[in-house]
Parts: sequence; C-alpha cells; structure tokens
Amino acid sequence: MSNVGLFRDEITDKGFRAFCPTNEEYQTIEQIYPIVSRLGYSTIETQLSRKNGELIHVSLSFNAINKKALSQGVAVSLTNITERKRVEQRLEQATE
Repeated sequence: MSNVGLFRDEITDKGFRAFCPTNEEYQTIEQIYPIVSRLGYSTIETQLSRKNGELIHVSLSFNAINKKALSQGVAVSLTNITERKRVEQRLEQATE
C-alpha cells in the first residue's frame, strides 16, 4: 500500500484511526458507514497520514460485501489524489 507509505502487513490489523491526522478526519470516515449500509457503496475525499507523517489527500471508495450486514466486511479502495488537489489549488489561485 505505497499510497500511505505502508505495506499491507503493516495495516491489516489497523483501522483508519491509525492514519487519520485529526479526530475530525476520522469522524468523516466513520460517518460514511450508514450510507454504505443503505446504498452498498460510497466515496469520500479526506486526508490521511503516511508512515513518515506526511499528509496526503485521498479518495476512499467503500463497497459493502453485504450491505445488510456490514460486519461481514467492507472493501475499501484508496486513491492518492494529492497531485490532483495541488493542481486544483493552483488553478483556483490563477483564476483569482
């Protein structure tokens, strides 16, 4: 899982809390589960901390294995969108 600077065996037993830079970021992720339960999927953008402490912007896509029983598991896909966010910020600054 090079997107967060960790390998799969380093994150397997950890939840998102271990990678959230603030409690607010963690609460944002926690708020997604009722939506996943209702729809079976959802996507959010947030920030996570790499192993070295660097903050990265990520898009997290959640897909319930069984939306009627989230305890069976939720597959999460993480995409590093840090560069996209930098470009968006530059474009925003250029238009101001």
